[in-house]
Amino acid sequence: MNQSIDLIIASELVDMAESLIAMREPKEGKVKKLYDTKEKKVKAVRKKGNIITFKEKFYPRGTANEGHTQIVVTGFKKQSSSVKIEGRDYDSNWYDSMDDLIKDVDWKQMEAWHS
Repeated sequence: MNQSIDLIIASELVDMAESLIAMREPKEGKVKKLYDTKEKKVKAVRKKGNIITFKEKFYPRGTANEGHTQIVVTGFKKQSSSVKIEGRDYDSNWYDSMDDLIKDVDWKQMEAWHS
């Protein structure tokens, strides 16, 4: 009797797993891109609470042993044409322009994680 109950439970778990996998698979047709335009990228790096992932480590406060690749956005600072992301515990590097900042973000990884 215990074996039949175990088989029923296992069968239901397999069904649930298959339905979850089906939900995660892209639907036929177009796949919606989250960061396919410059406007969407600018909006993402400025929105409070977003986690931004960079291609390479940056070292806030000049520390050589505390490199980071991610930052939680709490604000955005601009001085003349230079920009930086203000983070929860630390800030990003200063960039000469918004375009330079956007180039340093790992958009492929972020797209994979968020879509």
